[in-house]
Amino acid sequence: MTSLRKSLPCIILLSLAGACAESGQTINRRGEVGASISSITPAPKPPSDGDIQNDPTKSTDYAGPTLVEAKNNAALTPEFRANIALVNKVSATQIVLFGKNGRSWLYNPAEETPPMAMEPAIVKPEGFGLFTLPDSKFWLVGPQTLGRRKAVESTVGVVSVENFNTSTIKGDWAKVRVLFVALDSIILQLDTSIAILAIRNGTPSLSQFSSTLPVALEGGIVAAGETESGGYWFASKETVALLEMTGLNLAWSRIKIPFTGREDYSQAAMRLDSSKKQATGDVLLFQADKYWSVTGSAIQ
Repeated sequence: MTSLRKSLPCIILLSLAGACAESGQTINRRGEVGASISSITPAPKPPSDGDIQNDPTKSTDYAGPTLVEAKNNAALTPEFRANIALVNKVSATQIVLFGKNGRSWLYNPAEETPPMAMEPAIVKPEGFGLFTLPDSKFWLVGPQTLGRRKAVESTVGVVSVENFNTSTIKGDWAKVRVLFVALDSIILQLDTSIAILAIRNGTPSLSQFSSTLPVALEGGIVAAGETESGGYWFASKETVALLEMTGLNLAWSRIKIPFTGREDYSQAAMRLDSSKKQATGDVLLFQADKYWSVTGSAIQ
């Protein structure tokens, strides 16, 4: 395996074998988890992306989004706000508010209508985090468990879950925190590591590195997401750690995005374009008791 520079956080790239038709768990619609038939076992392969290059001392300034208060923000109840566990931009045009109870809401940047409620395909199993996505897709995160709804299900009335082997993910699963969820990717933060599971062209791969990033983030990671070029970002206040391919190398870089007057956000959903040095499309920030976005679309 190609050695990584000792001064850099270790990133492990693993290729996970594709699931056979019967792999995974079955969950009935009452949320009861069936016995695990088999899991997808990772097979190590040498990293092909080269050494990770770091330049955490140099910052690149990005254009900050112009944010306005989302319409009908005052109508949100304290209970609704308290239920929101995560806000992510899951695709180029879709922003999802994930509820702690397994329900989600699809924010409509181009419409005047309020977010569309998305009911979970299953009842949230006890002790699991359930992250509902559009088209009845979802991710399940539990004690040493990571899975998502399978694309093809063979039994009527049964929801099949594609399980992923988590034995190689380092850190304390009792302290796992979900930073980002999309249809084909999920980012987890544990006490000692950050793990990114991404499925590209049907093949899952796991990237793992130290939770102490080379770009210092004041107060730690507040939000995370994807870039237009298939990279990732991790942010706190106005400082963002960017991880993208540069040529054949993975590269950390430090960028600054002005969120004038809203630097103390607790949730942020956006996609970054490093070629344009800005966030693309709508951005949704949650600050104190208000949601802010580029479009100002209705939040309730």
